[in-house]
Formats: sequence, C-alpha cells, structure tokens
Amino acid sequence: MSENNKSKTEWTVKELAVKAGVSEPRIRQELLSRRLRGRKIGPEMRGMWVIRDVDAQAWLESRE
Repeated sequence: MSENNKSKTEWTVKELAVKAGVSEPRIRQELLSRRLRGRKIGPEMRGMWVIRDVDAQAWLESRE
C-alpha cells in the first residue's frame, strides 16, 4: 500500500513543516511552547518528535 493510500495517524516534524509551509525549527518551537501537542520517541536528547494527526490538524486549522 502506498503512503498516499494510508490514513495518516502521526506526523513527523518534517512532514508537518512541509504541510504548513514553515521551517522544522518553527515546528519544534511550537512543540516546546506547547502550542502544538506532540511527544518525543527515542533517547531523551536525541529523540524524534511525533505529532498525532488530530493534534496536527487542529494546529493547522488554528493557523488559518
């Protein structure tokens, strides 16, 4: 099944930045300030942020 045919359940920082037309550091800033909900997976300092689709969609809508 291709990525386009799957329902997205989580977003990476990069994916959301591309969708929103902003930089990856901007998305991380939103996460750290808690204006965007997400969670880190992996080692504490080197972990990767993931954002649930419902939270990503709400954040995108709030920017319109």
